[in-house]
Order: sequence, then structure tokens, then C-alpha cells
Amino acid sequence: MNHGTLVFIIKIITVVFMLIWGAYERISAIRKGKKHAGSADSDRKSLTYLYGAIISGYCIGIPVSFSGFGEISTSVIYVPLCGLLFIIIGLVIRMAAIKTLAGQFTYTVKIVDDHKLITSGIYKYIRHPSYLGQAFILLGCGLALSDWVSVIILFVPVVIATIYRINIEEVVLSENFPDQYKDYIIHTKKLIPWIY
Repeated sequence: MNHGTLVFIIKIITVVFMLIWGAYERISAIRKGKKHAGSADSDRKSLTYLYGAIISGYCIGIPVSFSGFGEISTSVIYVPLCGLLFIIIGLVIRMAAIKTLAGQFTYTVKIVDDHKLITSGIYKYIRHPSYLGQAFILLGCGLALSDWVSVIILFVPVVIATIYRINIEEVVLSENFPDQYKDYIIHTKKLIPWIY
């Protein structure tokens, strides 16, 4: 099998994954929304911005990757393979974060009944690991599509929307767990261990 065929197969696999993952996340968001419908919403449209960034990335990034515009040479096979690796790493990080939060994980920014500040598991190292996982997944999708324009379109707007959302979450958590969260901030980074 030549590199061009392998890259094309990786692109198709990536698109199928993106559609399944997007549907899974949306269905999960609807279920969580119903479960926590009684909790006050402090989201400030951050989920709308995040969804807008992701959907725009899908609608532009996928077609662009098949147009040849911004295409990474098919001889550079390590780029789409690294993309698949990033997707796997991102899924592991995101699922670990969701599992650690368990019933407290929500798609909108809110404090649920009997909410506790979680500082164990992956949250021992960073305060927003589910967003780190999501960023890895989308960066990986862009790389797996083997197109620099797709990388930028899938990754950059989501990172901007995520930073906005993180700032909202930090304010809400600081208000609800003032002393505990202040101490937690001292010992952890927002998104990237030991860096940011």
C-alpha cells in the first residue's frame, strides 16, 4: 500500500470518528442537561461558543482536507499517524476527567446538588483536563486529516472558546469554594501540567 492510499484511509477513519464522537458528546450533553436541569446555569453562552467553534471546524476543516488546499505531502506519513496518536491520548485524558468527576460532570457551567471540589485523579495535576483532552482530540483530527488548514480551523477557534469557558468556570468555582479553590489554584495549572 502506498503512502497516498494510507493517508486517504486515515482521513476516512478520522472523519467517521469525528462524526461518531461528535454525536456521542451531543447525546451526552442532552442527557446531562436533563439530569441537572434544576441547577443554576452560569454558562454565559460559553457552550454555545464552544459548539460553534467545533461545528465550524467540522464544516470547514473536513471538506478543506479533501480539497488539497493546505495538504501535507503524503510522503510525510508520520503526521497523520501522530494525529491518530493524539486522538487516542485526548480520548484517554477526556474520559479519565469525566470518570473522575462522575455525576458532577456537566456540559454547561453549573454547580450541581451536593457539589464537591474534585482534586484527585487527573485533577491532582491540572484543573481542566477534559478540555486538554478535547484539544488533543481536535488537534489530532486536524493532523490525521493531513492538512495544515484543517489543523488550524479545528484547533485554534476551540482553544479560544475553551479559554473563555475556563475563565468562567474558575470564577464560578472560586465563588462556590473560595478557600479550597484558592489553595487548589496554588498547587495546579489550568490546562497544561507544569506550564499553564
